Amino acid sequence: MSFYRQYFCLTVLLFFALGTAAQSSGTYSTYSRFGIGLVGDGVTGFNRGMGGVGIALHSSNRINSLNPASYSTIDSLSFLFDAGASFVFGKQSKGGSHVYTRSASLEYVVAGFRIRPGMGLSFGFMPYTTIKYNFRHESSVGRDRTTSSEIDNYQDFDGNGGTHRAFVGFGWQPFRKLNNPIRLLSIGATVDLIWGSYEHNMIQSFLVAGSTASVYSTIYQRHSADILTYKLDFGLQMPIVLNGNNLLRTGFIASLGHNTGTDAKLERWTSSKDTTKVSVSDAIDIPYAFGAGLAWENRGMLTLAADYRFEKWADCSIPESYTNEKGQLQYKNAVGYYSNRHRVNLGAEFFPAVLNKGHNPSYLERCRYRIGAFYSTPYMKVNYSSIGTPQDGPTEYGITAGVSLPITNRINNRSTVNVAFQWLRRQPSSTRLITENYYMIHVGVSFNERWFMKYKIE
Repeated sequence: MSFYRQYFCLTVLLFFALGTAAQSSGTYSTYSRFGIGLVGDGVTGFNRGMGGVGIALHSSNRINSLNPASYSTIDSLSFLFDAGASFVFGKQSKGGSHVYTRSASLEYVVAGFRIRPGMGLSFGFMPYTTIKYNFRHESSVGRDRTTSSEIDNYQDFDGNGGTHRAFVGFGWQPFRKLNNPIRLLSIGATVDLIWGSYEHNMIQSFLVAGSTASVYSTIYQRHSADILTYKLDFGLQMPIVLNGNNLLRTGFIASLGHNTGTDAKLERWTSSKDTTKVSVSDAIDIPYAFGAGLAWENRGMLTLAADYRFEKWADCSIPESYTNEKGQLQYKNAVGYYSNRHRVNLGAEFFPAVLNKGHNPSYLERCRYRIGAFYSTPYMKVNYSSIGTPQDGPTEYGITAGVSLPITNRINNRSTVNVAFQWLRRQPSSTRLITENYYMIHVGVSFNERWFMKYKIE
């Protein structure tokens, strides 16, 4: 076994071990308390450096998980493998107060190969949603009737969990034998298995100002659910040859929404041992989603791309707790706590080796350099249920920069390390809510070795 195959196998084992260890890891965010948590963008290393763009991108030597149609032209001689992790440093601000966080998590493990001419397959693992937070909400509820002491209400919130997706995707060029432009059309589909769980906890206590002992019964509350469902995604790509040096690629994706059939549970108890348990069926929905993208390529040297994605969250339901007229705890499905989400991604990639014709390019010339930006409206509404009136969550925007580093200085080596840097800001519409800034480092290892080449021995 060659050095690279040994290195490949060791790296696979390492990343799967990290994946197992990182199941509960993720980005700390107050906003992961709402909806089904923070929804992942489903990108790999090269997309990340380009601002998360990729609906129209198409390449034979890397896996583009944003559009399954791109699998149709995977190199016939190679087995592609890509794995990546992220390291996140965050700052959460409200008024003059700041909280700093840091975390690390496995982002993805994906692989792909060609099945037959014009047909490729990819499979892998990615997080789908992430929940991880811990914060306190304080307020005054008046004075004690007996002592006239001021009573403070403390609500401590913490949550963890999320869902993961294991997927298999196919890409196909159905008209390869035709002698007209439609022969370049690619279609694809992905089937996801989504599983996971979440737990949201709240402890409410009432303290006399200056005291650490609760003067009334402490209330404990836990929302939880175990999720097991599927997701179907479809993709299409069509390149348009503009001239000998320029190519315009178009891409379209669609995801089918449905109810997951999940049972959500709510348990509430007090320090006085009073306990209530309620549940609701069919509590969580996955939204319909649609997207389109354009990518302009010039001689393989420069790529400019743009994506737009729409997610129809407004019709999705979520479990809501309330107390009826008899003072009984109730749990039901409700709509109105989600908003439709719009996302725009822009990205560029520059490959200077193309300019160095007739010469062996240097190592730096064989690197690929990337930049990008993104903007997204919120899908969740915040401050609902026990905190206050629902309002739109924070918008997200940010910039990225990345580089693809060849693993060795050999001309024919196509395996790379993808490094991307990202700044992300969550900006709420109200100054009463928390502003979040994150600085992220994403590192991925992409193996692209010619495992299926038949060598002749003389």
